[in-house]
Amino acid sequence: MPGSFGGSIIIEGGTVISTGGDGLTSSSFPYYGGAGIGGGGGNSSYTSTALDGTVTISGGSVSATGKSGGASIGGGNGSRGGNVVIHGGTVTVTGGSGSFGGGAGIGGAGVQDGGNISISGGIVTAAGGFASAGIGGGGNAFAGGSGGTISISGGIVKSTGGNTAAGIKCSTFLKYI
Repeated sequence: MPGSFGGSIIIEGGTVISTGGDGLTSSSFPYYGGAGIGGGGGNSSYTSTALDGTVTISGGSVSATGKSGGASIGGGNGSRGGNVVIHGGTVTVTGGSGSFGGGAGIGGAGVQDGGNISISGGIVTAAGGFASAGIGGGGNAFAGGSGGTISISGGIVKSTGGNTAAGIKCSTFLKYI
């Protein structure tokens, strides 16, 4: 599928530190940043990529940061989260914040849904970018993506939403009065 990442990323140990790229810019649109792990960025001419594959983490130390609205683990800015499975390890993630919204710590970016997220072990600390859930959907000042399907059956999970977003599940809709 064009505009998506359909492969698999498997992390079983070691230390992984990953930061998404700033994305591309044009004269009329700012950056659409990439995920720390998952989909890439783009701009008005180049579609950001969704994570249509699966990221599986079963051990090690993983630190990921989304850039310019990309999720830490999941979709590039404006794209859905795909499948994320965490069985173990220490996972610390921060979603990116950009002009067109934020990315979830784990999940979607922009106004897209979080995809399928399963956590059954490990220590997970997730923070959402602007208007985005720590774990779940991405958001912006006008709309929010749904959280998708989230299952937490073990481990230690700390999740903080960006701005007025939920820590876990859906992102937010900010209404300026």
